[in-house]
Amino acid sequence: MKNELPKVATEAQQELGERIRVARKATGLTAEEFARRFGVTSKTVRDWEKARRVPRANQIVMMAGMLNVTAPWLLEGREYEPDWHEYEYVDENDYLEIELERRPLLKELYEKAKEVFQNESKAKEWIVSPALALSGQKPIDLVATEHGAEMVEDVLTRLEYGVYT
Repeated sequence: MKNELPKVATEAQQELGERIRVARKATGLTAEEFARRFGVTSKTVRDWEKARRVPRANQIVMMAGMLNVTAPWLLEGREYEPDWHEYEYVDENDYLEIELERRPLLKELYEKAKEVFQNESKAKEWIVSPALALSGQKPIDLVATEHGAEMVEDVLTRLEYGVYT
């Protein structure tokens, strides 16, 4: 596999794994919860934490945001170590509400999803779950860019008119 490491991980890889584990635990997530939210298996998370595999660069950036740390801190321990007491665990149901307040474009697309699905809970589930029509990516993650938001809006429009391909 392309992300497999040699049998002996380097010191930097071991430190990366340890920082991932420390940050994950500080947010109050189990490896299984983190894996589910991140869209990988719990084995993958354990492999990262034990330096048996290394996450890709884009995964490190997304992981840093999810764990309330910076990518340089995860990779090299640079910058600051966050004061974990400043952060509180946010329930998955509350996470969407917080993001809707922070990101107006996400809120707009979420409202459209509620119209398309005619059900708030189905719209919530769709917006935070990997979508086949979006190459397995989560709409909530894609809305971070204008191009991604256009892709999400296009899928919602197709669903609205019954075009599923």
